[in-house]
This record gives sequence, structure tokens and C-alpha cells, in this order.
Amino acid sequence: MDTEEELGTPTGRWLSYAPTNGPRTIYIFGPKALEPNQFVRNRVVASIHCEITDEVISVNELPVVVDFIEQTWMILCPKCRQNHSSALLEPQRPPTTPKVRQIDFPLNVDLGELIEGQHVILRGIENVEGSDSQIHNDFVPGFTMKRSPSWGLGAVTDDIGTVYDHSGAGGWGPDLDRVVRWGNESLGNTVPSDATRLSISFHCDNKWEPAEPWVERLVLNLKGGGIAQTHWSDGHTR
Repeated sequence: MDTEEELGTPTGRWLSYAPTNGPRTIYIFGPKALEPNQFVRNRVVASIHCEITDEVISVNELPVVVDFIEQTWMILCPKCRQNHSSALLEPQRPPTTPKVRQIDFPLNVDLGELIEGQHVILRGIENVEGSDSQIHNDFVPGFTMKRSPSWGLGAVTDDIGTVYDHSGAGGWGPDLDRVVRWGNESLGNTVPSDATRLSISFHCDNKWEPAEPWVERLVLNLKGGGIAQTHWSDGHTR
């Protein structure tokens, strides 16, 4: 990705792209942009020290690129014209027990803002013999238990005609601070070992219509690994 060119894009806009490790969206925002959630700006430092020019640069005056999967941010320094990046600051929260997840088919795909103010990150698929396969996902930045979003899966199909009847089954759970940051969704059947393609459709919270493109369907290459096709809500396929 041409970072300088992307940073020149008007702020307040989602950009969809497909790097080698899977599709995602990043958000470019500035001081006057409509931000998807104030948590982002709160997790970016206010200023940085440019080691090349030995100057302190105010980040609040610059467009910032945020990658929700990698949990990083980046700016193009106006002084040295080089990229400066860092991890998003972690908000203070009680210590939590790490979630035990079995990921048999890793993905790490940002599906987009399927819930207002929340990105759904598809981490991968768990395939347990004798049990329905399921996806594991994260919610970024996370929501309180006061919300009950209805995002989920649509049609699930493969290339050998397996019937997947998930009926919207899935769930999530809060951390100790009562914020929900992770979840799972049943695929409605076990993905057979002889299937080579798996298609999973997604839908947004029925009370929310994203302003920018989001992933409507993924076609997975089960044998070669990775994503064969990504279908976006704006009609583009990559």
C-alpha cells in the first residue's frame, strides 16, 4: 500500500484493501473528521518525537491511519516525510484470563463495522469432530452487556453440498470489566475434510447500516489455505 498516497485521502473515510494476510479496513481520521468511536483517538499518543529532525510533532494535527486487526496506528511525519507508527495504547482494565481458542483455519479478517462503533474481526474457524464447526471473532473496541447486537452469519455453503443450518446460534461473553470483546458463531455443521471451498455470508446488526463497505461474503480455500474471494457490500469482489 502506498502510505503517502493513502494518507492524502480525505479524512473520515474507511479504506478497504486486501494485503497478503487477508482483507481489512483501515480508518483515516483527522481533527475535524467524524470518528467511528472516540476510543481510537484516546489510544493514540498526543505527540511523538521525530528522531530524524529531533522535533516534537503534535499527532492531533495530523491524519492518522488505524489498523484494527494489528491494533496499530501510523502517521506520515510532515517534517521528515517518513512513516511513524506505534501500537494503540491499551485502556486500563482488570486482568483477564486468556480466552482458550482452537483455531484450525486462521483468518484474521476485518469484516468491517458490522455493529455501530464496533469492528468484527474474524480470527478463524474451529473444526471439532462430532461437533458443529464455529468461527471465533473479536469485537473492537468491545461493547457493554447493555447492548445485544444482532449481527451474524447468513448462508454457509461448500462445494460438496453439505447442509449448514446454524439458525443464528452463537454467543459472546464479557471480560471482568463487563466489556464484550470476543465471541463465536456456529456454522451449523462440521466442515467435511473433503470440502475444498467454503462460503460464509455475513450480515450487520439489523439496527445499523454502515456508511462504508463491509465484507458480505468470504470464499475460503480449505486445501490451499487462505481466502479465495472477498465480496464487499459495494459490489466489489477481490
